[in-house]
Amino acid sequence: VPGRIDRMYADYTGIRVNKGDHMVQLYSPDLLVAQDELRRAARALGDMPANAPDALKRTAESTRNAAREKLRRWGLTNAQIENAEQRGIASDHVTIYAPMGGTVIHRNGQEGMYVDEGTQLYTIADLSHLWVKLDAYESDLPWLHYGQAAHFTTEAHPGEEFKGRISFINPVVNPATRTVDVRLVVPNPDGKLKPEMCVRAVVRAQVATGGRVMDPSLAGKWIS
Repeated sequence: VPGRIDRMYADYTGIRVNKGDHMVQLYSPDLLVAQDELRRAARALGDMPANAPDALKRTAESTRNAAREKLRRWGLTNAQIENAEQRGIASDHVTIYAPMGGTVIHRNGQEGMYVDEGTQLYTIADLSHLWVKLDAYESDLPWLHYGQAAHFTTEAHPGEEFKGRISFINPVVNPATRTVDVRLVVPNPDGKLKPEMCVRAVVRAQVATGGRVMDPSLAGKWIS
């Protein structure tokens, strides 16, 4: 919603937030107008006589629902929309809440800044699961497949081994390095793994009858 940032509660990069935590308090005259539109639409629907034509009722309901949806898309919670519609409690300030839990990895706004509709204020990342990006040589490709387990080590934790599963193998070879991008999905519950760390991985392939690479734990399962 267009307006001015009066307060940023999550005021530095790296802070952890939970879903529903208050992030920003925004001053917006447009918000006051939109809440008034909702009140008037709800009042018009409520004052409509029982014998009113069905087409007129549907139009009034559509108008009210559109006003609700506008506020919802602007970031208001159901409770805030209900206060504006049923109790007539309107405000030119809105608190924007975190839509998910995670770590703030980018903070793009500052207090006193004017923003437009759609301006990105934060980027929140859930770092409890990560992607690990690897380079595999062409000669490694016959031994790799989706869903396969891979073990890797990091410079930051020497001697400690981590585990992930292959979720993607690039179908195109990088012509400069003659390698193929391979991506792992890795659990990171304790936060030891940090984005942009350097890792080295090993895949131990098992070969079935006929020379096919296989993984017993994935037998009979669809891998995408």
